[in-house]
Amino acid sequence: MASADRLVWDTTTVLEALGAADVALWVWEPDRDRLRLSGASRALGLGPLAPEAASAAVRALVLPQDRAAVEDILRVREPGSEIAARLRMRGAEPCLWRGVWLEEGLRAAGVVAREMRFTASERDALTGLLDRRSFILRAREMLTAPGGFELAVADLNRLRQLCNETGTLLIYDEIQCGLGRTGKLFAYEWASDAAPDIVCLAKALGDGFPVGACVASAKAAKGMTVGSHGSTYGGNPLAMAVGLASLEELTKPETLANVREITGYFAQQLSGLKDRFPEVIDDIRGKGLLIGLKLKTPNREFMALARDQKLLIAGGGDNCVRLLPSLLLTREEAREAVEKLERACEAARAAAPAAA
Repeated sequence: MASADRLVWDTTTVLEALGAADVALWVWEPDRDRLRLSGASRALGLGPLAPEAASAAVRALVLPQDRAAVEDILRVREPGSEIAARLRMRGAEPCLWRGVWLEEGLRAAGVVAREMRFTASERDALTGLLDRRSFILRAREMLTAPGGFELAVADLNRLRQLCNETGTLLIYDEIQCGLGRTGKLFAYEWASDAAPDIVCLAKALGDGFPVGACVASAKAAKGMTVGSHGSTYGGNPLAMAVGLASLEELTKPETLANVREITGYFAQQLSGLKDRFPEVIDDIRGKGLLIGLKLKTPNREFMALARDQKLLIAGGGDNCVRLLPSLLLTREEAREAVEKLERACEAARAAAPAAA
């Protein structure tokens, strides 16, 4: 109710409104090892944690693949630090947790709602969130309109789900990341349920010979009747023979196993280089043998230093260099590459004071 100079909230009314909106409030107190919940905790699948629970109970309820996200919520941060995480609890729909640290090491608080509620113009009056059905309608309207636009999603599984809901074709560009480069035949296979309708392939498909392919599901290709989709050099007999020979090698289990083994070696060794040369290497990115090093040294200068060591690396955006070795790279060859990278890092570090 309202008085002459201030607004007074009725706690029961607020909690009932939160429950009706399928939204819950949470407060995390690490010093007491206590998470408190109020609002629609049961509807969100958080009933076992309400009205309060220890961190062990939260870790036990969340699905194993989301435990890292739970730790990110529970980790103590500086006051004002924001919290944003997607969690899947056992037997419940995915939920988004948003909040902020109010007092360092003492308290964080925020709101939790179902994942399929998004901020938009048609907002719920209480939560400011758009319900799932309205979001799908708006997304379908955007995706069928002419022109280009950007859409950001958290992972490929949800992108596949969104395309299913809107009747949109999902097309992946796996020209560089596909055909074993990440340790699986296709990069999208690292997601659990994100198969595309169409995927574009090239590069490794010809092992250096110019060849590309557009692979489509039967449903996506039903409009490609004879004569409706062609290419001047499409179906070139030599290119097809090369592509088949390349695929035979790329699809061998031992080839993909080698990628995963060498990936593990590079991950360990490059992490060591980053620790030894923090003034040169800022971050390590990528998947499998599609490796990116974000540098503090200008990347073009570092590429020249690597070339001086007889090591060829590619440039990239965000001041990165890319390492794209053969999928058949041996452990000995990988060790030699790391040694050359280390000498390039030493040269970059030595040149830094002179440049300053």
